[in-house]
Amino acid sequence: MSAGPDPEEWERDDLEDPGLDIDVLRRRRERVLALLAVFVIVVLSIFVARAVLTPKPVERMELIAVAKQAVRNAAPEDGVLAFSTPSEFLIETDGPDRYSVRGEVLLLTHDGHSEHFFFVCTLMRSDEGVWRPARLTVTPG
Repeated sequence: MSAGPDPEEWERDDLEDPGLDIDVLRRRRERVLALLAVFVIVVLSIFVARAVLTPKPVERMELIAVAKQAVRNAAPEDGVLAFSTPSEFLIETDGPDRYSVRGEVLLLTHDGHSEHFFFVCTLMRSDEGVWRPARLTVTPG
């Protein structure tokens, strides 16, 4: 029967193993930490780029409010405006960050007269992300 490998050879093999060297272990740890740091930086950059580059969603009520304000600014000061309900407004896409809002408005004057108008307000998003009227067309109806 054989007694197996000599224990002195085991000790010699363990001492010659570079995986137990403190400098090797330190370099491996530094390499792993550097790769982890690069991974974290890449993930954070992707998250930030996605948040910055993703356009803000368009809200229907926001477009309608800006169009109504544009019509109010163009209306005579002595009248009262009555707009159609928000569900009756028609919103069309004219391009990226450009929309047309169509609706109806009733102008009531102080002397009791009323006039019916149709309007088309083209809206564009500014660099700050705020909607601004680009063109307003009001026609009697």
